[in-house]
Amino acid sequence: MGQIKKGILGGFSGTVGTVVGANWKGISYMRSRPQKIKNPRTKAQTEQRAKLKFAIDYLKPLHEAIQIGWKNAVVGKQSPFNAAVSHMMKNAITGTYPNYEIDHSKLLISKGYLLPPAEAFVAFKTSDPLKCFNYISITNGTTANPKDIALVAVYNSDKKEVIVAFGRRIPFGDPRRETRRSFIRFPENWENDYVHAYIGFISEDGKQASNSKNFTDPYIY
Repeated sequence: MGQIKKGILGGFSGTVGTVVGANWKGISYMRSRPQKIKNPRTKAQTEQRAKLKFAIDYLKPLHEAIQIGWKNAVVGKQSPFNAAVSHMMKNAITGTYPNYEIDHSKLLISKGYLLPPAEAFVAFKTSDPLKCFNYISITNGTTANPKDIALVAVYNSDKKEVIVAFGRRIPFGDPRRETRRSFIRFPENWENDYVHAYIGFISEDGKQASNSKNFTDPYIY
């Protein structure tokens, strides 16, 4: 129960109805009484939180690639990473709580209107850490330019590590749409690990991107 100390216009302490009175450094003030939440963890809320955590945990290692591939696909003040998380939750997560899985064919490291590669595959020698990612793609058209730059990300799901290759950071060859190949050097400790690979295109001026494409199945290198 609240106690009025200085008449009806004075300060009070404690609770009166939905109002809480208090005093700070001689100054009386009132605030609303916090409402009690009857069920702060409904089944739907628990499942949504779990799905969000699942998406964020998977995409975190891909953050660098997503910053490049999603930067022109955001709406309003949304960040590229948040946009990618939202898309993954809506489109690329399968299964039911708590056993979620990923549909890699629908997970995007880049998003936009450029023409994506029609097909992609990898050529490698078991003893050679240098992998050659080959892609088949139309090089001319309203949404394709021979100078579009390949964005490649390889995700080691065993070690939760990612290698991103883009533009000048690729020291081998010319990773443009017209060359139809891009190279990545794998760490030696990746041998016999499962990986997923994703590839998309970014325009030469960096203002446009394609939807990325993933290699159909995980590979063992």
